[in-house]
Amino acid sequence: MAEATARPAHPASRLLAMSAPALVIGVGSAVMLVAVFAVADRLERLLWESWPSAMGVPEDAA
Repeated sequence: MAEATARPAHPASRLLAMSAPALVIGVGSAVMLVAVFAVADRLERLLWESWPSAMGVPEDAA
């Protein structure tokens, strides 16, 4: 009797199955990068604009 052998999955179908998690990771990374930029922008404003003016340091003092 001849045994039925299972055909290995085609490489393209394996790549297609892995593309969804890769897409999720890519979108998550992009969102995280935007969040980091937003926090950095707020921190920059706080350190260079809000705190010096609150302490009475003139803007043109260097």
